[in-house]
Amino acid sequence: MIELNLENKKGKIKINSSDVKNILRFRPDFEYIQDISETINQENIMVYDCQLSRDVFNMEDIDEIKEEIGNDIDESYFDVLFEDVRAYLKDATDEIEEEIQDKYLLDNVRWYIILMKHLQTLNLYFL
Repeated sequence: MIELNLENKKGKIKINSSDVKNILRFRPDFEYIQDISETINQENIMVYDCQLSRDVFNMEDIDEIKEEIGNDIDESYFDVLFEDVRAYLKDATDEIEEEIQDKYLLDNVRWYIILMKHLQTLNLYFL
């Protein structure tokens, strides 16, 4: 856990990464969330490793398609799916950013995603 000392519209506040993790935990989008903020060497940045819930994008459908078509599946199919996931996560990060700004009365909070593409797992990193 890390703690940020920030100034909002009402004065100085402290935000710890565990509190933000709890905000993320209440979202139905993620089934796994880990605070990895202490693993980076940058000030005033919180980082979370999140796994997208299987309910959001059904990975079993992809597995079925892979089984039916075999190894000859066109990679462009997965590129389209990946773009759908990216668009969904962009909307989710916009919502999270707005929620954090409203809760802590901050105007300068920004959320960014680095999306790792795996056929079995999609990990999301907030910076």
